[in-house]
Amino acid sequence: MNKTMKISLAVLLLGLMFFSTVSFAILNSVSALTIDSVTIADEILNMPEHKDIKIALLDFHGETTSERIAMGWHLDGRISAAWGTHTHVQTNDARILPEGTGYITDIGMCGDRNGVIGVKRETILNNFLHPEHTRAHDFAEDGEVILSGIVVDVDDAGQCTSIETLNIISKIR
Repeated sequence: MNKTMKISLAVLLLGLMFFSTVSFAILNSVSALTIDSVTIADEILNMPEHKDIKIALLDFHGETTSERIAMGWHLDGRISAAWGTHTHVQTNDARILPEGTGYITDIGMCGDRNGVIGVKRETILNNFLHPEHTRAHDFAEDGEVILSGIVVDVDDAGQCTSIETLNIISKIR
């Protein structure tokens, strides 16, 4: 586990400690441009054992921005917050949808700030220029790393009251 992964895990665990007295769920859905992701999210949210959940959060790993946006609108008012992942670039659309769901199309990444998709840019450039080579993901040993994400406040009814983007930049030591 590299330094960036350890920082990400620590931030996630720290955030979960604040929910210790509230019934909550963190859902993860992966899509490949199909309606199955929407159906699965509906099935999970409609399970009888989930009726007492006050806070529901969705990490939606979608292939395109359009399907992530559609999922946010589809679940508006049924979950507290939904965020997309996949492109490694934080979008500038964090907002609260009309029925109270906090939403952003992509929360960004954790990794080499001066690289490509979080890894050394030379590695990714080599993958593009020489596709016959084995694809590698080498991590930087110096420079800057970025931890991107969101901070979401949710009220007792499970509705989002604020959503803010987060970007922490640090030197690799």
